[in-house]
Amino acid sequence: VEYEAKITELTTELRRVKESDLIVQDRDKLRERLKDLERRHREELQEQAKAGVEYEDSKRVLEKQEQLAKLTQELHHVKTRVKEMEQDFDDTRRGLLEDLLPDLQAENLASSSQKD
Repeated sequence: VEYEAKITELTTELRRVKESDLIVQDRDKLRERLKDLERRHREELQEQAKAGVEYEDSKRVLEKQEQLAKLTQELHHVKTRVKEMEQDFDDTRRGLLEDLLPDLQAENLASSSQKD
């Protein structure tokens, strides 16, 4: 029963790790989107510099800057979540190992006593 509980805990932790992997993938996608937006933004600024800045073009640039700021915030949020999940995973793993250590030591002592 104790091992079933440990297996359930480890299965739950594995699910959390998979969720963490999905968050990392989302973070990477956001980074790519951010890079793409930055590249497009630079291109638009270069085009506007050549053609002269008009009101509508300036308005579009501000909208792109707002999008860029939102994506940067989302990326920061995802990074923070990933760090939190990694910390939770490490804490859980450490706790499980601390829980299992006495049992493993007892088994090791028992097996070495039987050999003597």
